[in-house]
Amino acid sequence: MSSWELFDRLYGVYDAWYAENRVTAENELRAVLEADPGPAWRPCIDVGSGTGYFTAPLGCLGVEPSVSMASLGRSLRGVSAVQGRAEALPLRTGAAGSAFMIVTLCFLPNPGEALVEVRRALRQGGSAVACIIPRESGWAEAYGRRAAEGDPFYSAARFYYVDEVKSMFSSAGFKFDAAVGTLTYGPGDRPRPEAPRPYSGEEGFACLRFKAV
Repeated sequence: MSSWELFDRLYGVYDAWYAENRVTAENELRAVLEADPGPAWRPCIDVGSGTGYFTAPLGCLGVEPSVSMASLGRSLRGVSAVQGRAEALPLRTGAAGSAFMIVTLCFLPNPGEALVEVRRALRQGGSAVACIIPRESGWAEAYGRRAAEGDPFYSAARFYYVDEVKSMFSSAGFKFDAAVGTLTYGPGDRPRPEAPRPYSGEEGFACLRFKAV
């Protein structure tokens, strides 16, 4: 089963995570918004937009292969989304000013191919923001244990080191610009609201911004 078919089947379980982990989800959203290159780099797309938790505040067009996920995002959050895969975006060349991939890379079978396609969809100088659970973090370790126990989502995920992501983007025609981090507490700690900060290698959620060159 492909990851998008998994999400198409378990879209309600997926979306419930945001309510069950409200403080952590809000911390992640603040980091995403901090990494946003701003209104000069619109229109924007959210590749792998899911149920639109991040897409709606960003004001982006969602690109989502799962019809069920996109439909829930539309009904819950008013998100406009088109059906499509990251490896074959339904957009003309240079159509977007910025692209977001928020916890998307870890579920892609061919992330390098997807990044080349994102670069095609961006205009010159546009920005791409990839938000990840760094493999070097305690959060990735905890999710790895969940995968070993049979969790359907984490079993389908492959977490990457920050340097691996930088290398992927470089190979696809991007230059690293900045990184924002959050979740300084561990997965077993009591969540607390946090302001995003420059990524230091200690955070469990990182948003890396790149420029199309």
